[in-house]
Amino acid sequence: MKAAVLEAYHQPLAIRDAEISQPGLGEVTVAVKAVGLCLTDVHISEGKIPTVKLPLITGHEFAGVIDKTGPGVKDFKTGDRVVVNIDVICGRCDHCLRGETNRCSNLIRIGFERNGGMAEYVNVPAINIEKISEKVPFEKAAIFPDAVATTYRAMKTIGKVSAGTKVAILGIGGLGMEGILIGKLLGAHITCTSRNEKSLKWQELWERITSSTQLKRISLRRQGSTLAVMPLSLKRSRFWVPGLPIEVSFVRS
Repeated sequence: MKAAVLEAYHQPLAIRDAEISQPGLGEVTVAVKAVGLCLTDVHISEGKIPTVKLPLITGHEFAGVIDKTGPGVKDFKTGDRVVVNIDVICGRCDHCLRGETNRCSNLIRIGFERNGGMAEYVNVPAINIEKISEKVPFEKAAIFPDAVATTYRAMKTIGKVSAGTKVAILGIGGLGMEGILIGKLLGAHITCTSRNEKSLKWQELWERITSSTQLKRISLRRQGSTLAVMPLSLKRSRFWVPGLPIEVSFVRS
């Protein structure tokens, strides 16, 4: 199979032929259809993650189709569309037994300490995958566990954010932007901070976009090209945010 391999820090990924074994006990082989790029992937390529050992097939945000199932796998079958969670846990340490699996003492992360999704195929534990609907595009599903679900759990499950909660988001990167949207959907009052003036402009943009409780479609356009579109309905609104070359049009009821 072909894979994008990080062979040296501060160097481009190399496209190589790589071997993949049969899926082991409790594992599946996923035929990768989409991979997200995270800032952490940049940090890995710069040698800033001390647990990473080279060579490594990176990619911790990915989705695909099950190609093979290993011994003991009962809940999944070949052809299932799935998204992959990155944390491979032991299930035995004190943290795991308390349900704090993100703090597992023996944590191994897909795309960090073991090969990830920037390849045609990858073996992962079946416990790490979730089925996805035919209606969900692979490229959207790929980023959900890392970029969306983490923020949602932090706000909804851990923070108990609900209507009227005051939330401060420190830093408006990818997860911060998700936090703005999720917080708005939960009915919270959001305040953001950033050391980057452009990030604050993006926050202003996002604040205006999410000001409707019945948002149906968002269309972001830059120099005539559509950057993102979400599904549509009634009253149209269009505006520009000073300092950003983005035209925003959206529809709300």
